[in-house]
Amino acid sequence: MTTKDVLALALEALEKIAFADMFDFQRRDLARKTITALKQAQEPVAFISPKQLELIKDPDGEFGHYIPMRKTSAGNFVMALYAAPKQAEPIWQPIESAPSLQIVLIHYKNSNDRGRTIKARFVPRYTEESHQENDEGVTEYDEANDRYTLIQGWWEQIDNWDDFSEVYVSNNPTHWMPLPKPPEAQ
Repeated sequence: MTTKDVLALALEALEKIAFADMFDFQRRDLARKTITALKQAQEPVAFISPKQLELIKDPDGEFGHYIPMRKTSAGNFVMALYAAPKQAEPIWQPIESAPSLQIVLIHYKNSNDRGRTIKARFVPRYTEESHQENDEGVTEYDEANDRYTLIQGWWEQIDNWDDFSEVYVSNNPTHWMPLPKPPEAQ
């Protein structure tokens, strides 16, 4: 049984409490708050072995598993139980390993030798048609397909301009990183 399975059983037991007695508002609200906190936590909430989990199973099967929050004298609590899976920290990676046509964060130094981080995507040669014909410096003619395409390179992504949605990055980026996940709406 994996950590995820153990956590799912613990949450299932709490959810049964949260919805069991509609008139016990305090107990129900406490269980619901605990469920929310468990789903958001990133630190271990307990340590337990899969063998021990089977030993503490509710024999009647009504309430799932009871997980003691103390260590046995034998010290057998070995599996960390997380309320939510730990998120991997994004790290800067060499620009050569960046994906094509995917929006990421890139880092470069501007003409004043100052570091800049922007949202951008790499466009390979002849892959994306341009809406501008012969826009010098940012498009090139693809004879094989009789069309103008964006030149190969990094394109900054702009969300709030009316005129442009992306502009060519003339500086050479050195590193990239995946975009972080946006905050959850509440």
